Amino acid sequence: MTVNGPGDHPRSLFEAPPGTGNGPAALLRVHGLRAGYGPARVLHGVDLELAAGEMVAVLGPNGAGKTTMLRALSGLVRGRGSVLLDGTELLGRAPEEIVRLGVAHVPEGRGLFAPLTVEENLRIGAHLRPAAERAEDMRRVLAWFPVLRAHLSQPAGSLSGGEQQMLAVGRALMTRPRLLLLDEPSRGLAPVATRRMFDVLRAVGSHDRVAMLLVEQDARLALEFTSRALVMESGRLTVGGPAGWPQAGRRPSLFRPGR
Repeated sequence: MTVNGPGDHPRSLFEAPPGTGNGPAALLRVHGLRAGYGPARVLHGVDLELAAGEMVAVLGPNGAGKTTMLRALSGLVRGRGSVLLDGTELLGRAPEEIVRLGVAHVPEGRGLFAPLTVEENLRIGAHLRPAAERAEDMRRVLAWFPVLRAHLSQPAGSLSGGEQQMLAVGRALMTRPRLLLLDEPSRGLAPVATRRMFDVLRAVGSHDRVAMLLVEQDARLALEFTSRALVMESGRLTVGGPAGWPQAGRRPSLFRPGR
């Protein structure tokens, strides 16, 4: 699917960047993804590629299908079409099996276990990891989000909204994912904490070659930190480009928050 959108880029902007000779460029390949709730169809044939280490933002208005797309990729909503992670088909698998294959999802609403402590929530994220590596996983996450260290024994529900968001992302990173799906990761964070969050995500993507697909209500922030921006409208990815192109004012509707 080649896009003749802003800038008339010759390569399809829904595709991963070209490979480097060390293997296929795309870690994630989505083709013709359709999904919905009961008889209501939400996604109408989504095509998308993501490379290892790439961070891509999906923008668009309320009700466009962005959250449904993340839920379909993680197995929380039944989808049709094809979703390949490093050549392995994900559609039709249970969510826990998809986690085992390397997909972590930070959902809208965070999905924390409020009565459990911060440490217990983090350890739940690592329950599929080898026991010998869990201490190192914990050390890494607490180094990325040091504010959590002071709250390890507190119930997750007692944290501020921003701290809960850090915990949700930290718990996802405890799985050592290859693909990280994030639904509005900056929600509830103060500006300084927001930038810290995105600095961490960028470092993880670069160091561990984690591919990241994020829906973000703060579009300008997302465009600053991601390599590509895609626009979803009415269940379809309609246009995309390098992260800087919408800032030229060509698509002001991108800056409306949405789901």
